[in-house]
Amino acid sequence: MDHYTRVTLLERIKNSHTDESWNDFVAIYRPYICSVIKNLGVENAEIDDLMQAVFITCWEKLPEFEYDPQQGKFRYWLCRITTWTCNNHLRKSVRRSRILADDFDYDNEALTPEIEEIVDSEWKTFISNKAWENVRETLSGKMLQTYVKFLKNESLEDIAQDLSITRNTVQVYCGRVEKRIIAEIQMLKVELG
Repeated sequence: MDHYTRVTLLERIKNSHTDESWNDFVAIYRPYICSVIKNLGVENAEIDDLMQAVFITCWEKLPEFEYDPQQGKFRYWLCRITTWTCNNHLRKSVRRSRILADDFDYDNEALTPEIEEIVDSEWKTFISNKAWENVRETLSGKMLQTYVKFLKNESLEDIAQDLSITRNTVQVYCGRVEKRIIAEIQMLKVELG
């Protein structure tokens, strides 16, 4: 998938609503939305249905969404939609009442400080995982093997011995991978907010 800035992707969705732009949006934000849903205590059996409901609401609301960084981060808007969707689902299952999506102000509904903290924590995890996924695809065999072993907390000596490389090479490989991951995280922060 090509990298597009979040603002560019949002504009593409608003202006053309193409399958390609929508698929890019879903691919980028699906893991994050899933993570927020799980943190709201939703049972595993309901996660896919709720994610679909979140994406349907996004599909409906994104054409009228106006991104303004002064008003808040896009991930907060996504979190509000996700939280509203989960809460609405719980209300429906408890009271069987129907609350229409149009009754909720996605742009002005405030998040509690606790939810903002969860949102930020989940976003950092999401960005880190996405960076590792992107960098991992570019690594050569030995460098990838070295870093995976390093992530598993194997000692530098054990890694060097297992891969028939020097301890110094292990340190160099790990340092290079970490620099790539940090650069990718910075890029993703700019692209995705």
